Amino acid sequence: MGKNYAGGREKETYIRGLFSDIAPVYEFINHLLSFNLDRFWRRRAVARFWRPSHRRVLDACCGTGELTEILRQRLPAGGSVIGVDFCEAMLAIAKKRHRNLQNVAYQVGNIQQLSFPDNSFDAVYNCFALRNVSDVAGALAEMRRVLKPGGQLVIIDLTLPRSALWHWYLSHVVPFIGRLCHGDRKPYTYLSASIRQFYPPAELRERLLQSGLQQVEYLQFCGGVVTAVCGTVAETD
Repeated sequence: MGKNYAGGREKETYIRGLFSDIAPVYEFINHLLSFNLDRFWRRRAVARFWRPSHRRVLDACCGTGELTEILRQRLPAGGSVIGVDFCEAMLAIAKKRHRNLQNVAYQVGNIQQLSFPDNSFDAVYNCFALRNVSDVAGALAEMRRVLKPGGQLVIIDLTLPRSALWHWYLSHVVPFIGRLCHGDRKPYTYLSASIRQFYPPAELRERLLQSGLQQVEYLQFCGGVVTAVCGTVAETD
């Protein structure tokens, strides 16, 4: 898994297999590697960008449903959240978390080709996942397509600050802990590489603007270790 996948179907197959493999320990290792800050980052980003108008919400690349639960807790009466992911092993965990809840639903899907009609959602959230998409521009266009006029797209992801300590942590500590807890360092070597290859915060903001979103703003945590970006679809779209 040390190979650098440029994109396309090959990368999708690789990422699906990677997350299928680590699904049972995904949450535990994330909490460990982030010193449990990933929970704070999710909640803080949602608190910053949530709107009272968010009644029908899509959690794109929902994984094991951690963000889905945060979104569910904020839904108004009659609201709903749908989680979509292309990794069935991750979805199986999410479904167990929210079994018997009528305002949460999950389905297998790819954010580069969503099954929903145009103008379906008041908000779309994508958390710690855009780095793994083979066609970022296409994914942003699809998420924008399913948003209603005035709706928000919120991206939360790991980014690369200038800190030498963070670079060292990514290169050495993350793969070591991954091997210690999972028995294989390769998925976490990929994690480090994906962060290095991802957009810096200002460029991520520019990508949302290029996708046609307006009023794009971003929020950084821990000096840029994590960036949350929010853009709005024009009311006249």
